[in-house]
Amino acid sequence: MVIKTEVCAFTEARIYPGHGIRFARRDGQLVTFATSKAKSMYHQRKKAPKLVWTYVWRRLNKKGLASATSKKRTRRTKKATRVYAAMSADAVAAKRKAGPRVTKSAGSKKAIAEAKARGKK
Repeated sequence: MVIKTEVCAFTEARIYPGHGIRFARRDGQLVTFATSKAKSMYHQRKKAPKLVWTYVWRRLNKKGLASATSKKRTRRTKKATRVYAAMSADAVAAKRKAGPRVTKSAGSKKAIAEAKARGKK
């Protein structure tokens, strides 16, 4: 069963049957308030978006709407390929695909061989 609810003219809160306060303005329009606090603020001509406890403020400041909306997507930045002085962009891309080039000098090869020999003893 669906319960017909009204909306508070000041706070935008739901008002269930049997609750709330009705006020007839001079122009004949019926205005419904959820609480006497909302009625009081309305008559003092306070602005609902400036009062933190109202649903109006919460809606304007995007509070409590996490379940209704999905997370905002962020764009990934694409890495630009730099062109070096002697190489073109295609040559740089080809070198990247080839992978890291491992070079060992004669001295480091000799040191590795000595360390292996020591390990075997």
